[in-house]
Amino acid sequence: MTAADLRAYAPPMGRHPRCILEVRVTPRAGRNDVRVNDGRVRIRVAEIPENGQATEAARRTLARALGLQRRSVTLRTGMTSRTKRFRIEGLSRDEALERLGG
Repeated sequence: MTAADLRAYAPPMGRHPRCILEVRVTPRAGRNDVRVNDGRVRIRVAEIPENGQATEAARRTLARALGLQRRSVTLRTGMTSRTKRFRIEGLSRDEALERLGG
């Protein structure tokens, strides 16, 4: 197999979809879930907002709801805020909202 053959199987560099989702996180909820209301993503997590526990739970919950690996969802801003921005690798914004039911 030549280098040209290998490039034919590899995705083009920098062309895989990605997006930033702004979410509102509610800690100390009864259970973990993700909801979309009027285009806004809301994540409820059972963990307490100490030492990043609620943020990490929100990241795991969002990745699970999107059907992605945890490493595909990273926090961009909002470590100590209830409003957070997550970077989603592998999905466009429209695809992400569709998977979340919005």
